[in-house]
Amino acid sequence: MLEKSLIEYAQDVMNANDKEIAFKDLWAEVCKKASLSEEDANRVISQFYTNLTIDGRFVALPNGFWDLRSRRTSSEIEMADSFYSDADESASSDDVDENISDDEGDSVTDIDNSDDNDDLNADNSVEY
Repeated sequence: MLEKSLIEYAQDVMNANDKEIAFKDLWAEVCKKASLSEEDANRVISQFYTNLTIDGRFVALPNGFWDLRSRRTSSEIEMADSFYSDADESASSDDVDENISDDEGDSVTDIDNSDDNDDLNADNSVEY
């Protein structure tokens, strides 16, 4: 069992650094401090990232860097927030077909952008 949460370890790492840190470096330090095995680290990385994103003590910066919100001015935080909201808006377009891959890894286009579960029957069997 961990002595602290992974987010608390992240705060310790950031407090020890006097500037922003790349996510991959932050994650490596958190894993080291928490003594996570590679298997455990791979299992919990997405939850850690989610927690980091929603925790008000941290701020995501452009290019995969993170910092403590307390070290940033409000204009820096607004600029970082607008960077990500602008990226989200440009990435979501109803006019663009969704690219998916078939079982062989070849790229195919989902022409009708339908939900992948449309072909499932009530018993989760696939109708061809």
